Amino acid sequence: MPEQTGKTIIAVDDSELNLMMMQSFLEPMGHNVIVATNGKDALELIRTENPDLILLDVMMPEMDGFEVCRRIKSNDRTRHIPVIMITALDKVEDNVKGIEAGAEDFLTKPFDAVILAARMKALLQSKALFDEIAKLERLKEDMTSMIVHDLRTPMSSIKMSLEFLRDNIHEEKLLDFISIASADIEDSLLLINNLLDIGKLEANKMEIRKEDTSLLDMLRDIAGRAKPLLMRGGLQLSVQSDRDEIFCEVDKILVGRVVTNLLANAIKFAESKSTIILDATQLDNGDVVFGVVNQGTNIPEPYKKTIFEKFGQAKDQHNKAGTGLGLTFCKHVAEAHRGKIWVESPPKNFPSGAAFYVQLPLR
Repeated sequence: MPEQTGKTIIAVDDSELNLMMMQSFLEPMGHNVIVATNGKDALELIRTENPDLILLDVMMPEMDGFEVCRRIKSNDRTRHIPVIMITALDKVEDNVKGIEAGAEDFLTKPFDAVILAARMKALLQSKALFDEIAKLERLKEDMTSMIVHDLRTPMSSIKMSLEFLRDNIHEEKLLDFISIASADIEDSLLLINNLLDIGKLEANKMEIRKEDTSLLDMLRDIAGRAKPLLMRGGLQLSVQSDRDEIFCEVDKILVGRVVTNLLANAIKFAESKSTIILDATQLDNGDVVFGVVNQGTNIPEPYKKTIFEKFGQAKDQHNKAGTGLGLTFCKHVAEAHRGKIWVESPPKNFPSGAAFYVQLPLR
């Protein structure tokens, strides 16, 4: 268990006598005690000192403890710091108010020092474990970023070499091999990019850069670039819409990759020589909806509930399976745009297969 001595404690009370008593109790235990006599000073100290625990009096002038606690818990940088509220108020509604403000514990004056020490110990253990998990998570993100970068660079070089060969070789059989290799490289690059960006999206570190975008132009462009993948399965692709134009304000790169992921997924599970449909429309409220429909095996009911979770992959009758990352990436991008994604299997107007739809607000 992480060591519980030598922690930084911020004590907040408008009574200097109470603060002196807390210091005399906590400092012999090896803790570094920093004091504040009002809410404003406390918030500034919390920002600069990053304490392990906060002892917070409720009854203070200008800004009471409830408001200080609410501000601590509404800030992503400080919300994980445990707060023990200490007050002379003894009504149930005051305790409830403290809990609603986000406090982890609530002590009524006069309190027993042994009880305070026990509750502090439990909360400091939780905080230390949280810090350790956060440290490991940062290490994982750094390792993932490094590995993905090291993989993406040679893959991109191979892709450029294949494109050069495709443009300069005219023997049909060799072109077929190049198309297959190009499709495999596209699959690998998609996986590598998904692996990197899912971590960013989960940590809310992915910047969403919206711009006016022609959705139909995007779909047609992606359809054109998907030819190597389509050739491998003898598949056809049809871009359909009930509108002549659909414009929306989205992150063009991220939403384009959503379409690419959904299309790659459809190609993987489509029946040989069938037609995949890229469909788009605009709802009366302005929201845009696009979908990818393929004919093939239905998705079993249990998989429908987990298919958008990381590694929540489904298999078809030939035991083909995806990595379980592409659909997770699509879900995160849709939600980052305040949209949603869902699956219908079998699709409307088809006896079997799957249709994945994404709905995004106009702006």
